[in-house]
Amino acid sequence: MKNENPIYLTAVYGCAWLFLSTALMYLVSLDVYVETQLFWSAIAIVTMFAIRAVLMIKIGRFFDPVRYLRILFILIAGMISLRYIFWRTTHSLPMQGDLPSIIGGFVLYFAEVQAVILFLLGMFLYVYPRQRDPIPLPKDGSLEAPTVDVFVPTYNEPTALLRTTLLAVGNIRYPADKMNVYLLDDGGTVQKRTQSNLHAAQIALHRHEELQALCAELGVNYLTRERNEEAKAGNVNSALRQTHGELILILDCDHVPTVDFLENTVVPFTRDEKVYLVQTPHFLVNDDAIERNVGRPENMPSEAEMFYTSTMRGLDNWDAAFFCGSGGVLRRSALEEIGGISTDTVTEDIDTSVELASRGYKSIYYHLPMLAGLQPETIAGFMTQRLRWAHGMLQVLLLKRPLIKRGLGFWQRFAFFNMTFYWMFSLMRLAFLLAPVAYLCFGIGLYAAPPSEILIYAMPNLIAFMLYFNVMFGRQRWFLTSEVYEVLQALFNLRTVLAVFLNPRQGSFNVTPKDENIDKDFVTPLAKPIYLLFGLMCWAMYEGFVKFLDFDSPFWSMDVAAFCWCILSFMLVIGAMSPLHERKQRRYAPRFKVDVDAGINGIRGQSVLAKIVDMSAHGLRVKIQGSDSAMVADKYVMELFCQPLNKQIKIHVDVIGRDVDVIHDQVVLRCHHSPLSVQEERDFIGLAYGDSERWRKVLINRNKSFGFWSGLVFFFTKNLPGGIAHLVFELKESSVWVVKSLSSLFLKKGKANETI
Repeated sequence: MKNENPIYLTAVYGCAWLFLSTALMYLVSLDVYVETQLFWSAIAIVTMFAIRAVLMIKIGRFFDPVRYLRILFILIAGMISLRYIFWRTTHSLPMQGDLPSIIGGFVLYFAEVQAVILFLLGMFLYVYPRQRDPIPLPKDGSLEAPTVDVFVPTYNEPTALLRTTLLAVGNIRYPADKMNVYLLDDGGTVQKRTQSNLHAAQIALHRHEELQALCAELGVNYLTRERNEEAKAGNVNSALRQTHGELILILDCDHVPTVDFLENTVVPFTRDEKVYLVQTPHFLVNDDAIERNVGRPENMPSEAEMFYTSTMRGLDNWDAAFFCGSGGVLRRSALEEIGGISTDTVTEDIDTSVELASRGYKSIYYHLPMLAGLQPETIAGFMTQRLRWAHGMLQVLLLKRPLIKRGLGFWQRFAFFNMTFYWMFSLMRLAFLLAPVAYLCFGIGLYAAPPSEILIYAMPNLIAFMLYFNVMFGRQRWFLTSEVYEVLQALFNLRTVLAVFLNPRQGSFNVTPKDENIDKDFVTPLAKPIYLLFGLMCWAMYEGFVKFLDFDSPFWSMDVAAFCWCILSFMLVIGAMSPLHERKQRRYAPRFKVDVDAGINGIRGQSVLAKIVDMSAHGLRVKIQGSDSAMVADKYVMELFCQPLNKQIKIHVDVIGRDVDVIHDQVVLRCHHSPLSVQEERDFIGLAYGDSERWRKVLINRNKSFGFWSGLVFFFTKNLPGGIAHLVFELKESSVWVVKSLSSLFLKKGKANETI
């Protein structure tokens, strides 16, 4: 963030921070008695609890304490963490003894250092998330709107999915002569249509012709290219060479924009020629694979919300918000200056942002959800997406070296470093999971310090971290949610980390699966590595239980501490197994709640008032008061005022199901939309997806409270029982397989004996 204070104030602030930092480091490095450390830690933790209580009950009606209390809270948490790592460095490392213990102790130590680095960086980067209010395009025409090219890249996604997005793009409020829409088809390139595999070539040709027809029907420009080179970035760069708009809006083909997208995002480009990006959050209307398989309640924030609500706003405070691949408007001239979207890594979005930020360009983040997207709905799709992110982020870390990259501002360096370094989380996550296993099963020592001293330093650090996470991110991420996600990804991500470090320039862009359907329950094949972790945990639990029952050992000993640690790790592993049991997907398109009044005119002449209570891209559910209603036809015409489009519309629907609620005297109709024209289809998509205020209210309702206790309850009522159910399901399936195999073997032997 640019400093606009006079130079003397800047000097005063700098001296104050230098003095404060020196004082803190002095306090951190004090070598005190264990009793003194215990007293100091207790006071610090009590103070953090008190600040948390103030922030929760919002004692800010007469003054605004939030900013200063957050800073004090962060400083206390940072001191506790630094005190712990100082003690670890100077008093607890196993410098002598058996080699496995020395190695194990240092592996755990470096994992803790990694965690503390991320902890401290996050404290400063996200201390006060920035909230910008969008500046709408004036409706009186006083500001000339810049020309915009809308790019919708596609590779192998279903045509129905593309149709929904393109219809929504057609609803965007913007001068028609200033906006051009392009479908960038990478699945129908000349290379694919002329490949030697005739069947694959025929599929590509069919796709090419089908999408050309779709674009002609919807008034969209169709673009493809000669060869499939450099994945999505190459596809966009090819389109850049064929188009001329001043600004570029890039939308993933499953990201459906609201009608006010452009009028809320183009003004900053007209005010500052150094603005290269206006990024918006990805509001995701469906649950990801983990949320869907476990059963996320409606009031629980989605996994992505912490990033878009807290992280991106925190980065924006330091001019480090970056392009997220979709939902961002970019300046063409800035892209052309660096040769287009970067193709050096498989995460072309943040790579491009680092390059442009190093050239003095600025980014803006508006936390207003103006597109509705889809998440992967299978564990395989989820892993494909996350491992690509990990691969690309680590490539940026190694190839772009943001900490020392010339041109970046001081805090920009740390911001981009933090975002890329985080993706090595599997190293610390596995170290924390396996540390008790190493001690209990193999006798590998981890600390060279008395157990009581370990407790006095380690427990306040753990409590401080949980409090910090709950206060800073608790409204967007419930307690233990992040741990489950990281445990689930740890082993797979570890392979990615090793692969990138061995060859950072190697890697391919794997397209995230879209619009997946699951027709039965099954355990994903990706569960096998987690079974390995589970087996190790079972062994460690047995060893720990035996040691725990050793009455000759003192109550507080390393054996007891390691057993308690193992119990926590064991529960996390079981909790992470819950989403690996894939659940049947009954709906083709995700539904979301709405509240829209409508009138229904039946084919037979009936006319009643109704309320639309939920919608999807293809259908809706309607409640009609009066269970004795004569609405018995199979086709109806609905008339209503569409707020996003600001006009009266008509919708033709086919009834596919009826439910009668006698208690509440209601009839519920489940309807499929059957449009009679493209315009009606576009109106329906505008009604369903066009209102950004609807998505904003959903986020507000899900971010009302700190989720510590809610997360704890969710973990013990959903994750743990789900993990146990997964094990029971797998045990049954394995038993059936064993019985069938043995039966088949005996039958073969019996037939062989009969033949003899």
